[in-house]
Amino acid sequence: MPLAVGVLGALAFATELLLWAGVAVAVQAAVGGWLGWVLGLLVAVLVIVAWSVWMAPRASHRIAPVLRAIVAGFGCLGVGSALLSQGPHWWGIALLVGAVVMVVAELKPDRGREPSDSGGR
Repeated sequence: MPLAVGVLGALAFATELLLWAGVAVAVQAAVGGWLGWVLGLLVAVLVIVAWSVWMAPRASHRIAPVLRAIVAGFGCLGVGSALLSQGPHWWGIALLVGAVVMVVAELKPDRGREPSDSGGR
């Protein structure tokens, strides 16, 4: 069954991309130098893998909607706050606004695959 991606879904996906890349940038700014980029990319990859296992609409072990909203919201708030304090500031502001988008998107009843429509898998 194809995912129905409306404006909210597209904004949520854009926020996810900003979040994942923002993790790398925030870690690099905190650590500095080439080591910061290496660690930033490593942490970003770990976040993406965890997101794909527990948060993605078609994840095999998707967590409950309220917990997804909490994780997504606090993830955006944390990374957005780090970027707001150390730059780039526009990115931090985008993630702080994106936190609201992510919470609304995760709590929307028909976003992605819910356990009730797993097709007997």
